[in-house]
Amino acid sequence: SLRRCGAGAEAEQAYRQLAADDTAMLHVRARAMLALGDLRRDRRQYAAARRVYEQARDFFVARHEEFRTAAMERLRDVETLADGQPFRTERQRRIDRINRATPWFTVAPDGDDANPGTAARPFRTLERARDALRERRQHEPLPAGGVAIVLKGGVYPRLQGSFALTAEDSGTAAAPVLYCAAPGAKPILRAGQTVTGFRPLADSPAAQRIPEAARPHVLQVDLRACGITDFGKLTPRGVDYFGPLVNVDTPAHLELFFGGVPMSLARWPNDTPKMSERFALIETGDQEAVRVEGRTMVKDSNLIYYSNPRQDAWGNEPDPWLFGYFQYAYFSSYRRLLGVEPDKKRMRVELGGPGQHPNVVKGSPYQGINLLCELDSPGEWYLDRATGLLYFWPPKPVQDAEAVASMLEAPVITMDNTSHVILRGLTVEAGRHHGVTVKDGEDVLLAGCTIRDMGCKGAEINGGHGHA
Repeated sequence: SLRRCGAGAEAEQAYRQLAADDTAMLHVRARAMLALGDLRRDRRQYAAARRVYEQARDFFVARHEEFRTAAMERLRDVETLADGQPFRTERQRRIDRINRATPWFTVAPDGDDANPGTAARPFRTLERARDALRERRQHEPLPAGGVAIVLKGGVYPRLQGSFALTAEDSGTAAAPVLYCAAPGAKPILRAGQTVTGFRPLADSPAAQRIPEAARPHVLQVDLRACGITDFGKLTPRGVDYFGPLVNVDTPAHLELFFGGVPMSLARWPNDTPKMSERFALIETGDQEAVRVEGRTMVKDSNLIYYSNPRQDAWGNEPDPWLFGYFQYAYFSSYRRLLGVEPDKKRMRVELGGPGQHPNVVKGSPYQGINLLCELDSPGEWYLDRATGLLYFWPPKPVQDAEAVASMLEAPVITMDNTSHVILRGLTVEAGRHHGVTVKDGEDVLLAGCTIRDMGCKGAEINGGHGHA
């Protein structure tokens, strides 16, 4: 109330008393501490405001994370401002950087790298635009507000390698380099291959494994006829009690996307909104079990028992896998199914790792996946790696959406020790690796970008500072 009435001195005194009062409730003291900094910020005394925010940040370590975070956010808002400058939040300053760039080059999917890179005669590839920018900077400085490489709408294939930016591609704080969508355009950097040529299911030994009721709905396509011969491979993925099962940089296997949505490898139980119906539960059979932390566990065993006879057929599949929460409900992973013994209603699963002891926990949820014999619902698919035939039950007519198989086993965009570069309005999709990686450097900004359908991480930032 004192601040609203313009009584700044009285307000400051009241805030000081509250901030120092050990008997006051913590949230009251927190608001008083932050308000002391806000008073100085509003007076454009940013150096003094930083000191107050830093004190508040340090005070709330191990006391209250919300207030510590609030102090850190305020610090970011004033960290680069000199006393007397108009106040602009960190977000406002980022928007300023985005909107002041001068277009230098244009890229379009139907362009030509022999063109000059103008809006009327654009380049075709990002690499050509990057190299042209390097050449031009040798004899012309970046203008105030920075420069933009403008991408027209459409699909930019990224099947051969990453679009790589290094230190020499950096901008400056006053003149960033911007890779951005043209107004109203949707440029898509696609690390996957379009799949066409679907046709009705043909009779074959493989087709006979598909449930009879599903066969009229299932289509097939020869991926090799689409130019796709590298199918990748399924590997153990996820995390268990001992840590990640595989290096986070290990590429995923080929995946299928339809209309921009990931499709499910043929599985049972099927994906449903109800979690209780989405998984089978591990049974331990007659194995000797112990109680550990409220769980019934069979130690040093990789045997899983089951009771549904449909699982007998999993043993006839060439590369069966399980997805589940095998030890704890917060550790999910993909495990290879080593074999099925229908007469004993049990399966042997690749659990544990070098130096680890496999354990089976009763009641843990799991699904069988990569099973052609379970291709029985819309959105499921299966790839026969021996023949290159992909079987797919599309969730809607196949001509109504685009089918894409993930391909690139490297990040789509890499920035290594790159600074003051902005990606705005780009869509990055359908790779087997990361979408965007940023290593070291400073002030790289991803603004209004969509990163989807990637085999590993959408964006990975290692080192540097000021990235967002």
